[in-house]
Amino acid sequence: MAERFPLRSGGLPATDDGRIDEALPCVAGLCCRLDEESRALSRDPEPPAAEDVQAILADAAGILRRVLGILGGEPVTPEVGDAYDPQVHLAVGEKPCSSAVEGRVLRVLRPGYRSGRGDVVLPARVLIGVPIAAPSREDALEA
Repeated sequence: MAERFPLRSGGLPATDDGRIDEALPCVAGLCCRLDEESRALSRDPEPPAAEDVQAILADAAGILRRVLGILGGEPVTPEVGDAYDPQVHLAVGEKPCSSAVEGRVLRVLRPGYRSGRGDVVLPARVLIGVPIAAPSREDALEA
């Protein structure tokens, strides 16, 4: 697994070029937004609409992607058909398939992320193709 960034107080990676100072307002804004939403939920006896929760989560994810970019990181977004690479992908499932797609990404379940140093800090979760098992001799005799 990739080596972790050294951490400063507050849990953000230490950098020498001031990127933390640029990222902190994004993180602070996210914390404020989540605090506001939490207070609003605690005052409202009705559960929030799914669309409202989705909007909050989308905003939070967007802010975190911005922070990742500020820190030099980038998403790892494999394409269907890419060769499976255990350094970049985490195979969370397998599907029997033809030899043409064996060992290839059949479906991307979640993108991964790479640090500004190029280390994969979170591998992309993928479904990969595996060879179709040949029938055993017992199965062939029963048929």
